[in-house]
Amino acid sequence: MGPGIITNDTAEKEKEFLACIENVYPRRRTYFRGIQILKDGRIICYDYQEEIKIYKYIDKKFILDFEFVIENEDKISATSLYEIEENIILIGSYKNLFLYDIRNKEAKLLQKIENDFMNYFSQIIELSNGLIATHNSHNIIFYIYDRENKKLEKKDEIISLNLSKIFETKNGDIIAFSGREIIVYGKDKSIHSKMNPNIDFPQFNFLEGKYILISYKKENLNEFYVDVYDINKFILKQTLEVKYNLSKFIKLNDNLLIADDYYGNIHELNIDNNYELSVKDIFKAHECPISQMCKFEDNKILSISHDGNVKLWEFN
Repeated sequence: MGPGIITNDTAEKEKEFLACIENVYPRRRTYFRGIQILKDGRIICYDYQEEIKIYKYIDKKFILDFEFVIENEDKISATSLYEIEENIILIGSYKNLFLYDIRNKEAKLLQKIENDFMNYFSQIIELSNGLIATHNSHNIIFYIYDRENKKLEKKDEIISLNLSKIFETKNGDIIAFSGREIIVYGKDKSIHSKMNPNIDFPQFNFLEGKYILISYKKENLNEFYVDVYDINKFILKQTLEVKYNLSKFIKLNDNLLIADDYYGNIHELNIDNNYELSVKDIFKAHECPISQMCKFEDNKILSISHDGNVKLWEFN
């Protein structure tokens, strides 16, 4: 069996996918592998050891548009990616950020931002105030983007530890997941509050700019749960028992959350008017863990996995 193959704890039920890109990347465990939808409808795939690939979806088939390698002397490719404006993408890598124009089947380097820390950029988001926020495991760095000249300029920085994810709340605060802690930074970048749910190896997600979802396994028990917190009050709203330890969540529509787990399964969770969750369905999607999912139209998602494949799923 190839590296990264999961042979147990997969759901028995299978679901037919709409389309598949086979062998986009090698089948292996990888630190960073992702997929996103560009503003012009194309699909961009990346892996930290491979070239970046861009596809078109035409007549229910994926067609490779073009691929390129970023100009990084450390031989590390993309570890995060964000499209700032149409066909202008910011790529996070090892130590460095790269701004590219990807029009006309060509990748033109617009700017390279070098840093002296020995770390990976693991996330890039755009804030409601227009700033671009990036982070590695120790730094949150904020940039101003000059749309006319297509350049980034550093504005501010927050030093933290063990950062895994950052999000923005509806009122413009920054939520940072740091180890077991949840830290809320205000607009002045100072710490406004902290919360420690006292859970081993939690998986944090933030949805609607309001709800924190914490997935975890109960210590010494084969039981898995999702705690839902309202960030405005920092109170536990719901504890939902699930079959596996869920990892990433996407809100597909007002009634449905899609989640994945370590074993390559996809989970469907119902959402009611009070944001109460309930389990709807689970099916085996990939032979290996899912690296990332992204929304593709109102009732579809794309998933990319350590098994090397990209799949398109439709939900009712």
